[in-house]
Amino acid sequence: SNKAELKFPVYEFVAPVEYMIRPPQPPAFVFVIDVSHLAVTSGMTATAAKIIMDCLDRLPNETGLSRMALIAVDSAVHFFNLGLNTPEPQSLVVPDLKDIVIPYRVSDLLVSINECRSNLESILQKLPNLFANTQKATVAFGSALNAACNLIAPIGGKVIGLLSSLPTIGEGAV
Repeated sequence: SNKAELKFPVYEFVAPVEYMIRPPQPPAFVFVIDVSHLAVTSGMTATAAKIIMDCLDRLPNETGLSRMALIAVDSAVHFFNLGLNTPEPQSLVVPDLKDIVIPYRVSDLLVSINECRSNLESILQKLPNLFANTQKATVAFGSALNAACNLIAPIGGKVIGLLSSLPTIGEGAV
């Protein structure tokens, strides 16, 4: 069959103007990456960071306005300030898994891929080494997922979760 909706796992429909409350927003992507002991020692964290870096030029960004955020998760949720006013990416750990508070301005977490490219590449290169000595075996993915959804709630977007094991603490723990 030549029908795209049957050949591809994701198919997007663009609503006509009469169905829109506001004009379409530029694409936003939030990557939630497992940085627990298992993920780091298995090489999953390093592989995820490398693949995301390799895909920066292939993310939909025709207008140059697409945005991206990175969230790392183990027994806590790690946010990365990647904003233009930050010469070096900064991280902040949020250990409270029940009511995740976004620690920075959304504009410093969800950044323009084009404008903040050097900070994005910098944190992706450093990510495996930042957690290289971790002994944290638990993963609070549900809490990190809620944080990612809260981050993109005003504009919409896609959350991509990269996990090596099931969530074991926080919301959605198995």
